[in-house]
Order: sequence, then C-alpha cells, then structure tokens
Amino acid sequence: MYKVKKYKIKNGKLFEIKLEFSDKINNIRIFGDFFVYPDEGLELIEKELINCNIKKDDIKLRIDECLRKNNIELIGIDSISITTAILEMIQ
Repeated sequence: MYKVKKYKIKNGKLFEIKLEFSDKINNIRIFGDFFVYPDEGLELIEKELINCNIKKDDIKLRIDECLRKNNIELIGIDSISITTAILEMIQ
C-alpha cells in the first residue's frame, strides 16, 4: 500500500511522509520544514527504515540508532514525530 501524509509537530514544524508498506516498510521519503545535519543524514534514516517492522518500538529504535551511529542531528523534527506519523499512516 502507498500513502502520503502531512504531519504537524507541536512546535509548528510541518513535514510530509511518502510511505510504501505491507507488513514492513518497503520505501519511505521524508520531506519538510526541518533541518538535518549532515545533509545525507535524512537519506541514511530512510535507508535504515527499509524492511523495518511497522511497530512503534522497532521504528523508533532504528531511527535513534541511525542518529547515534552516524552522528546525525535533527532540528525541528525528532524520532518520536517520525514514528508517530508512520504509525498514523498505517491505520
């Protein structure tokens, strides 16, 4: 299944996720009003989420481990927001 969702974070930041999924994440793209350092960090996060089970703990853990392992800094968005948006999309 393929879905697109816009999600607004409490502090006003807006982002969009394009998600292709079955029982796992097949493909994901994340866009929006936020910053990622280094620039390739977002692509690394998206790659890390491919084949991830669509479960809250699994998604958040993969994002957090990718952030830590690659010294990625998210500004205006966080792993909880991304996880929440993905889970809302599959309902």
